[in-house]
Amino acid sequence: MGIIFPGFNFFTTFFKVAISACPLV
Repeated sequence: MGIIFPGFNFFTTFFKVAISACPLV
């Protein structure tokens, strides 16, 4: 998927960080 959508990997990482930071908010 990263080969087809190079930005998808970055989006997934950002999404995971958002989930991890959710309890902090």
